[in-house]
Amino acid sequence: MSSVVSHQMLQQIGLIGIHADLIRQADGGDDLAAAVAQAKVNAAAIEEALGGVNRVLRDLLVFSRDLRLNLYEHRLADVLAECVEECQAQAAERAVTLRLEGPAEPTVVLDKLKMKQAVVNVLRNAIEASPPGSWVVVRGSTRDGWAEVAITDRGPGIPEPDRNAIFTPFFTTKEQGTGLGLAIAREFTEAHGGRITVESEEGTGATFVLHLPLRPAGWGSGQHAAR
Repeated sequence: MSSVVSHQMLQQIGLIGIHADLIRQADGGDDLAAAVAQAKVNAAAIEEALGGVNRVLRDLLVFSRDLRLNLYEHRLADVLAECVEECQAQAAERAVTLRLEGPAEPTVVLDKLKMKQAVVNVLRNAIEASPPGSWVVVRGSTRDGWAEVAITDRGPGIPEPDRNAIFTPFFTTKEQGTGLGLAIAREFTEAHGGRITVESEEGTGATFVLHLPLRPAGWGSGQHAAR
């Protein structure tokens, strides 16, 4: 794991060094406007590489976080609404519509911060996979003592050989991905006694489902009110 992190970090730092060197060696000559324009291009590349470093460090910090749960009872619809709101800007930038569906009343006992992180990671992944003009549906439901959060996109789908590998830390098919988002989602879901599954056919999108017990084992009634 450490070798993968080191490779990703060194790759981004190397890009920063290359573009910084191009700025340092720039000689605009008689065309000052062209020199300024090129400097801006190199500065943008540095900014993008710094964003890559930040993503690696942020995801690594989350992945190594203490898994002890701070459990409270929450309305599932409220938690999902916050997740959708957090991802609206990214969806708008890609011209993707987010739809939230499901009943308002069910409550589930969970660590809100960790499960929001899990849902947001899956949702951001779905948005990135979706073509402009499409939609992503987030649906919460309950069945037989379990809560289910289904996130459906209309992207290219996931090849069958990758459907288990995508939850492995640092596995990614994206140029700028850290490969930790879905691994974090699975780890936080499993910490609640749940599981995460994916159904997909190539060319027709994918549906990720986070399955959570409504009440974790050992949960006593009246410990924490619904929030």
